[in-house]
Amino acid sequence: MRLTSLLHPYIIYFLDLLFPHLCLGCGAEGEFFCAECARTLTYVPPSCVVCRTLTVEGKRKKWGRTCTPCRKKSAISRFFSPLRYEDARVRKILHMLKYLRMREGAFTAAQFLSFSFSRFKISFPEEALLLPIPLAKSRERTRGFNQSACIAEEFMRISRSALTLRPDILLRVRATRSQVGLSQDARKANMKGAFQITKEDLVRGKIAILLDDVKTTGATLEEAAKTLRAAGAREVWAITVAH
Repeated sequence: MRLTSLLHPYIIYFLDLLFPHLCLGCGAEGEFFCAECARTLTYVPPSCVVCRTLTVEGKRKKWGRTCTPCRKKSAISRFFSPLRYEDARVRKILHMLKYLRMREGAFTAAQFLSFSFSRFKISFPEEALLLPIPLAKSRERTRGFNQSACIAEEFMRISRSALTLRPDILLRVRATRSQVGLSQDARKANMKGAFQITKEDLVRGKIAILLDDVKTTGATLEEAAKTLRAAGAREVWAITVAH
């Protein structure tokens, strides 16, 4: 074992002593995002991925089900995104994970997801595959990690879900431009042909659940969902922390 690996827990301990965590919500010392601030977040009920109509659980309906008029417009069958990206606290947590490499953000985001699914009594099929949206290899090398994969790993650990986490099935085969500032049509064109399935036999007939940090226009999720449906997935669901 390398010396740096042995020393890592001690390094973290002394860094925490020198630079204690301050809550991103209220600034209180001790936690990355304190329980009191977490209680003040507004959790949005699951809605249609296209028109955002609320789809309440009932005899013939399921939370987050894409509504009937929108089913021809989307490859996504169900959508879950509990928080608004407009909330500055949520935006800051995801920004610090994504750009400042603060891994605590992945744990906090996974907690948000787990709480929301528990609150709305959402369960996932045991045979379903959880697929984090991949980054292009060059971007992941630069960043050092894939934030969506980090959130997925923390979610699996916190929730003890029966989902099967498979970050190796969905591959990004084309480096795309940043989606920031692009129109909806430009985003769709930018993402076209960006994904590939590495193991179609594992996808065929299964429910595939995509996970990403944020949904804006949904172009990335839709392109990934179309790729999975073309590979034989029975349904594609999508989860994002915020929208």
